[in-house]
Amino acid sequence: FNSVSHELELFLKKNAGKLMLTVYDISGKRILTETYSGSEQIKTSFPYLNSGIYIINLQIEGKSTSLKVVVL
Repeated sequence: FNSVSHELELFLKKNAGKLMLTVYDISGKRILTETYSGSEQIKTSFPYLNSGIYIINLQIEGKSTSLKVVVL
């Protein structure tokens, strides 16, 4: 688990073409979807999220990965 306090900053190895970031709560309900283009660094905030466990899914150039995070 990674812990965040309503802000998330991601550093990518290379400039991403199109990146889609989706946040789900622990029950699988989609909370947020954001799309970025041409970035090596992504910074976003979640001031409206309650404390708890969330799943962040990243889709970059047809590949997908997920992270479990704890919002404090």
